[in-house]
Amino acid sequence: MSNPLCLPAEYNTRRRYAILLLHEGAPFSLNYWSVACFLAVHLRSRRRVDLLPRWIWYPILYLLVLPWRTFYETRSYVPFWIPMSHSRIYPPPLPACGTARSPSSPGHAVCVYHLLILVQYLQKLVADLIPRLLPHLPPGEVSVQVEVAFSSQPHSLDAALERFRLLGNYTGVRDSQQGRACVEEEHLVVLPLYPQYSSVHTAVAFDALTNAGFFTAHRTVPHLHFLRSYATRPAYLHALTAAIARFHATHGPPDWLFVVFEGLSRRFVTSGDCYQVECHRTFTALRAALANPSTAGGEGEEGNHGIAANRMTISFLDWGVEPCLEPSTRHVVAGIASQMRRIGLGLTDAKDGAEKEGEGEGWKKALGTAYFVCPGIAVDDNRSLQLVQKELCELCLELGWQRAEYIPALNESREHVKMLASIISEYVR
Repeated sequence: MSNPLCLPAEYNTRRRYAILLLHEGAPFSLNYWSVACFLAVHLRSRRRVDLLPRWIWYPILYLLVLPWRTFYETRSYVPFWIPMSHSRIYPPPLPACGTARSPSSPGHAVCVYHLLILVQYLQKLVADLIPRLLPHLPPGEVSVQVEVAFSSQPHSLDAALERFRLLGNYTGVRDSQQGRACVEEEHLVVLPLYPQYSSVHTAVAFDALTNAGFFTAHRTVPHLHFLRSYATRPAYLHALTAAIARFHATHGPPDWLFVVFEGLSRRFVTSGDCYQVECHRTFTALRAALANPSTAGGEGEEGNHGIAANRMTISFLDWGVEPCLEPSTRHVVAGIASQMRRIGLGLTDAKDGAEKEGEGEGWKKALGTAYFVCPGIAVDDNRSLQLVQKELCELCLELGWQRAEYIPALNESREHVKMLASIISEYVR
């Protein structure tokens, strides 16, 4: 067992920056108790369920909600479960999503898989970036350590904070090479991987951080930096536009681009949540960038494909049982298909001598190809893959679209790693 007072030599610098990527995560495994514990943490939060007193809600949660919800959620994770070892080395290539996996097989949910790769790429890039950002500093002045934690997994956050070895008082502490510890400043930079602020995601992550047992167990608290959102940061918008441009440079330009955000109760927005505002800000900036071919790709040939502004729409997924933000994605998709069908049938009826067997088919060509993108999702999870990639794409085909595709989230892409590194560089001084 490693000595808890032994500091890794590479982090024995005068200023230490601990970068914590925070995400909701997924269950550790697909057994019943693991999924139930994950859902219990998820649903106990007052940020998500606040209408009932705890003494009423907890019996309902544990006796009624969790038993059937655990069964349903376990089944939803199975198609997107990535079998792999639990080591933190680079995982093997990602198998095709949608392939059924045995619930007993070890591995990770798809979002955890992407995050484990992302944190390793980011650690390497940041380590290479520091000498270029701070060329005037001598060696041993600044170090950056990157870890990932999952707010809905029991003990994940405390374990990640412990891996930083933020001791506060380094008197008498030696590093792994038996050198005397020279740390004078500790900075904890927390980056919730939610581009748009939401009380049910970002605020829940903040609650999990402030309630972590690490801070009560340690006498010294590091300098704390918490990034609330990055909905309109240029690096984030560039990463999105580059990923979208690269996708339709490979698969062809879309006729319609549906920009889909996670749903939220309208009651939360009217009571002060700024989620809807930030979603619209992201959509406005993204639409302007994609409508201008010179900025859509950013590098090479990817910037040659523009998308007309009137062919991009914003919508929200369903959320819970309360009235949600509008417009609903399903209603938008069905509404466009219905409108194009009426226009197509009207034009067909107006033509003299139109062949009967050809009537009603022209509007399907006008619909063409539909692409879905979810800017509010940093890494693909089972919800986005199930609701968007599977159900919404199938709905489009049923309604008459010739083709429907889901543009993957940024995941561990080069643009995502560079974007996070640029945010980190703002804190490292």
